[in-house]
Amino acid sequence: MDIKDFARLLFRAIRCSDTELIVEILKYKESKKLMNFKDDLGRTPIEYAVVLRDIHVIKFLFQQWPMLYSRALLKAVDVGSLEVVKYLLENEQNKVTSVAHITFEIIKSEQAYSQMKMTPILLAAQRNYYDILSLLLSNGCNTIPKTHRVGCGCKECKTKTEEDSLRLSRFRLDVNKARCSPAMLILTEKDPIQAAFKLSYEFNELSMVEIEFREEYLNMVKIVDKFTFDLISHARSSHEMEALLKLNHTNRYSRLELFKKALKYKQVKFLSQANCQQVINRVWYGELSYLICQSGLIRTACWFVLGLLWPIWSIAYLVAPKTEAGKMLNIPILQFVCSLASYITFLLFISLTPFFHTRETAGPPFNCLDWLINLWIIGQLWHDAKNIYYHGLKQYIVRQGSLLYIFFYVSFIFSYVMKAYAFYHYGSDTTPVKEWSGNHPTLLAEALFATSTLLAFLKLLSFYVIHRTFGPVQISFSFSLGALWKCLSLMLLVVHAFGFGLAQLYANIDDSDGSGCYRDLVFLDSNRLSQ
Repeated sequence: MDIKDFARLLFRAIRCSDTELIVEILKYKESKKLMNFKDDLGRTPIEYAVVLRDIHVIKFLFQQWPMLYSRALLKAVDVGSLEVVKYLLENEQNKVTSVAHITFEIIKSEQAYSQMKMTPILLAAQRNYYDILSLLLSNGCNTIPKTHRVGCGCKECKTKTEEDSLRLSRFRLDVNKARCSPAMLILTEKDPIQAAFKLSYEFNELSMVEIEFREEYLNMVKIVDKFTFDLISHARSSHEMEALLKLNHTNRYSRLELFKKALKYKQVKFLSQANCQQVINRVWYGELSYLICQSGLIRTACWFVLGLLWPIWSIAYLVAPKTEAGKMLNIPILQFVCSLASYITFLLFISLTPFFHTRETAGPPFNCLDWLINLWIIGQLWHDAKNIYYHGLKQYIVRQGSLLYIFFYVSFIFSYVMKAYAFYHYGSDTTPVKEWSGNHPTLLAEALFATSTLLAFLKLLSFYVIHRTFGPVQISFSFSLGALWKCLSLMLLVVHAFGFGLAQLYANIDDSDGSGCYRDLVFLDSNRLSQ
């Protein structure tokens, strides 16, 4: 019998679990060559035994070929055989063979990742085998490291890119598939929800960079989003929700910290989940939650009355914040109503300024409305300064509409600075307006004030987002503006190309003396009209 006949006989003995025949075959002098023979499905003898989940056969093969430890463990993870994985790990712990121990030490170290090879923990995470992952981690396997960013300029990444860039991209994809595993997130992360938020945001960015693997990364985003959605859906009480979301009832600035993280990482599906919405409504209404059950007319009347009393709430909060009236302003819905009422009052002041406007001098003095508007702007700047202090400048700038707010504040401040400058230098000047220069400070102040007034009324759009009808319409319109801009850019490109072609066509026509073809064409047209 040649070696191929021994290989076929070995596979038959493994299938029949004939350990005596296996022992006899392994006594063959060239039995080491049998370990690399493959069946019709490309499986080696020890891999075939792992697929059959026959521990006794694996034991005999493993004692003969201890160098195949990593292959056996990888195949056991591939088929999801917990018993075989447990046996192989116990074998390594007992150190039956030194070769198996050395092989396992290489598998669980970062050396395997530097060689861009598939490891058991990577495969178990990709298949989302919770029990096998738990076994591997408890036996000393390292957690999956974060890969280097795309286009990293370190020496290791440059070397790998020069050797095989496709292999590096595929390995990065395999590692990220393992990182987004729900079982891996639960077993290795202290805060799985927040870690899932970061992964979702990271995979979204990678889908825009590695376009060739865009579908795979978007599928990972769906897996991570579904994990957070399902995790929060299993909560059945307020205490469980508070434990998951880590609600802080004492500090109003960090009360909804996880929701702020979800907004930062654009987790729309998580925020729209019913349990999350219930918690948001409970925190939003606070002690006024009984108004949810009232009719729309009663709620509108209550908000209107509470809005009219916004100066009283503000003074109570400043003077005695620990009283009942002062604590009421800690309720988010009441803060919103007071902010809206305050802003409407500010718009009313702006609308009344034309009736108090005078131009008796080139530098008119400040009237009562100007002082009230300045006072409101100073208070709003103080409020935004507190937001920047608690949440950071970057978070304030990234927030939607912050750019409009910045232009709004700058325009108002500069308009009143110019007005104060005009009053100081031209307060006694009675020159008529027609004789003023174009860069007169009063004219510049009025132009800036008109611009800031326009921005102030546009800021009302930020309040429409909370409405269940106008909010989705406004969001849809913002997306439509992007598509409209793309269409306009295409149309402008076509018009520019057509205009450039016409310019090239008539560029060489010189009709300065009136004897060109244009004069002849006009003469012919005039003759036709006369006929």
